[in-house]
Amino acid sequence: MVGRPRTVSDDEILDGAVAVLARVGPQGMTLGAVASQVGLQAPSMIQRFGSKHDLLRAISARGVERVPELFALGRRRHRSGVAAVIAGLRRLVKGIDTPASLGHHLAFLAMDLGDPELRGLAAAHAAALTREIETGLALAVAAGELVGDPARLARIVYTTYNGSLIAWAVGGRGTLGRWISSDVGAVLAPFQKGGNADA
Repeated sequence: MVGRPRTVSDDEILDGAVAVLARVGPQGMTLGAVASQVGLQAPSMIQRFGSKHDLLRAISARGVERVPELFALGRRRHRSGVAAVIAGLRRLVKGIDTPASLGHHLAFLAMDLGDPELRGLAAAHAAALTREIETGLALAVAAGELVGDPARLARIVYTTYNGSLIAWAVGGRGTLGRWISSDVGAVLAPFQKGGNADA
């Protein structure tokens, strides 16, 4: 017998889960709240994802998978390697529009660090992100847009990006995307052709 077609895809459920997570944080997120967000019943959520921990793991795993896609899109749309990297970073934070929502995402990271399985996915996300930043900056170096070692520059940008998240949450003005753009642009400015820095 052929099963009934799914009216809500796994991706739609994960999008809904991320929206709930941003609104109430990982502690407040329940399978019932996510089910309500996407128009399903709680038993359907249990059938699809098993448990809240499994759902959080699925959110993290999809986040790792999407990093290359987000940065590849930036490289297709921008001739500048630096602009492509900044575009990728901005896409990572799309939808995070208040300090409270960012705080809830950071609470999820804190949960990751205390859970071996989730911590592994957080490490995989960090590695994928650093790789994509380095790819874009290597293109910028090859084109003469920047000078320096792309791996070293990528670490600087990755650190700046994470610092920007905290600084914006505490007292930043404007959107998070613009805040990140400004900080990453500033930290890379000395490494632009004609700048005065050594990486």
